[in-house]
Amino acid sequence: WVMHASVHDQGMGVFWNPATAVQAELGVPLALPLALRQGCDGLLVALDLAVRQLQAQPGQRALLVGSDRFAGRGFCRVTSDYGIVYGDGAAAVVLGEGPGLARVVAVHTVADPGLAALHHCPGPDLFDVRAAKRRFLATHGQHRLRNATRAALMALKQQVCARLGAVCRPGAIIATNTSTLDVDALAEATGRPADVVGLHFFSPAN
Repeated sequence: WVMHASVHDQGMGVFWNPATAVQAELGVPLALPLALRQGCDGLLVALDLAVRQLQAQPGQRALLVGSDRFAGRGFCRVTSDYGIVYGDGAAAVVLGEGPGLARVVAVHTVADPGLAALHHCPGPDLFDVRAAKRRFLATHGQHRLRNATRAALMALKQQVCARLGAVCRPGAIIATNTSTLDVDALAEATGRPADVVGLHFFSPAN
């Protein structure tokens, strides 16, 4: 596999495929190229896909590349979004079996298609991310973003807590930061709530 993830148009033409270009540059015609336009989490989605593929076909390898070039006309890397300056950059990793720099312990992906409109920029607003976000918030409110994020984090943390409750020795203290999540619900997920403590690194505590 050769997977390429990006946020913005790479400036090489509408039909140009960056994954295929990487494949050609490396001279690996038998690799399967896949380009992902999945936003800022595209490389993590590629990681999830690669892990699943390598588990199904042991012995294979996957090259994951993430790169972006925000130089197209109409998009200002400084003013097009709120609180974000878009910079050019790239990163790559080869994923496979055996020893290496790091080990993938687990991958967990949560998708919320209802947030797609957050970056929908039609017509004259093609490159105006701020306008898209204003429309989304006017329609759905800020609570839509907060609730979606909180629900996804809670579901994941409950899975982690259940695992910790199963593998930690009896009497071991399981600590979690609050992060606006219900510590009592996380404690119940461990199956041993008396061993759970909530930590907060700022004041006031939630």
